[in-house]
Parts: sequence; C-alpha cells; structure tokens
Amino acid sequence: MKNLNITISNEEMEKFGIYKTNLSFSELMSIIINELIGEANAMVGEPLQKYGQAQANFRDISMKARKKNIIRSIERINNDSALRSLEKILNEIAVSANLNTDIFRPSKQDITVEEMIKSQNYTGIDLDAFDRIIRELDIREPLDELLKSV
Repeated sequence: MKNLNITISNEEMEKFGIYKTNLSFSELMSIIINELIGEANAMVGEPLQKYGQAQANFRDISMKARKKNIIRSIERINNDSALRSLEKILNEIAVSANLNTDIFRPSKQDITVEEMIKSQNYTGIDLDAFDRIIRELDIREPLDELLKSV
C-alpha cells in the first residue's frame, strides 16, 4: 500500500468534517463527493430561488442530498459504540416526533417461523378469494408459455 501526504488547513479540516489525520482513499473520496454534491445543490438552488420557481422541488432536492450525506457519513463510522449512540439518538428523535415506533429494534438471533407469524399477525391467504380471482382471470395458456412471456 502506498501513502500520499496532503496538506490541509485546520479551517478546511473543520469545514469538510475531517476529524482524523489518517484517512483511507475511499474516505477521502467520500468527503470530496459530498462536497461536490453540496456545490451542485447550491448551483441548482440559485436559479430556482432567483426566478422564484419550483421552491418545493429545491427543498426536495436539498432534503434528498442531506439524507445521502448523512448516510455516507454513517457508512464511514467503524466504531460500534458510536453506532449505538447514533441509534439511540435516532430513536429519541423518532419518539419526540411522535412516530410511535423505534427506528432500530434489536433483532432476535433465533426465531421460528411460528414466532414470526404470530408477531406479524399473519393470517395467510384466503383460498376461496384466491380461487375466485383465478377463475375471473380465465387464463387458458399453458404454464410454460406464460413463463416464457415474463
């Protein structure tokens, strides 16, 4: 593996959210991509704001870009306790926003199909209704021809 030395000011490190002095190339590329996305959003937003058009669209674009930036930032986290802290914060936000659900729920290591069916209140297929739909469709082609057409 080769090393590449890059000089960057403290202000730039803070601006780009760089908190480590050793980064992998993929981490550096992710930071660069995030910055380029932010600049692209600003370029798209200026004309929209200048002409007073499609403000909702700009907000949507901006929100999607911010979500992608957050996801990219999370992908760079390689520390289990940091991820657990983030999960806790996200769950607190969900509760305060009255989403009435945990964003992250611990998963069971072992679960049977019966337990899954019970926890999800799965009732199965209504066979009479399913047979009625089949009769209504009135499909006459052989199964192999139907499969070829898919």
